[in-house]
Amino acid sequence: MADPLNPVGICNLALNRLGVTKLIESLTEDSSEAKTCALHYDRVRRRALQFAEFEFAIERATLTAATASPPDEWEYAYKWPTAALRPLNIPNLAKIETYVNEIPFRVEYASGERVIYTDQEDATLRYIFDQTDTTVWTEEFANAVAMFMAWRMAMPLTSNSRLTMELANEHRLALYAAAASSFSNIVTGQMPDAESIRARL
Repeated sequence: MADPLNPVGICNLALNRLGVTKLIESLTEDSSEAKTCALHYDRVRRRALQFAEFEFAIERATLTAATASPPDEWEYAYKWPTAALRPLNIPNLAKIETYVNEIPFRVEYASGERVIYTDQEDATLRYIFDQTDTTVWTEEFANAVAMFMAWRMAMPLTSNSRLTMELANEHRLALYAAAASSFSNIVTGQMPDAESIRARL
């Protein structure tokens, strides 16, 4: 079996959980297993990455001005970073004492583009990006993606509704475990409440 910390290995972990004995060597090979994996892998990865603040999938970018003008209630309009999957926050970078650690913002569409409205000049956005380099993933996250894949592929490959129901719960537990492992690496900050995490499933 391929190394679990690469796309093929992760897909094979999912296939193994489904009881599929024919594992794959490539996502482009001509087999129903590979085609089903290829159909779901990118979408599952992006969905899983947005589940929590995984340290290996967080970037910061200085925002650039949008073409659209901000509405009256906001001072500035910025372009949505093309690499962003989900915004986290606009840090308050002021060098003065303040009780506000994050700057309010809103994401909308204007003039045919996705924009970020805020009152922060020269704003920087922290966001989740599509981390495709599986070598920097944690084992817990790779396992969560594999279980998520298994759930998505259960009916197409096995037609087993009972197994599909089991995996619906199992993949959520795996995501919670991956999130908990990531939170343990956070030095400061507050863990998101369970309700906000459940909303991303």
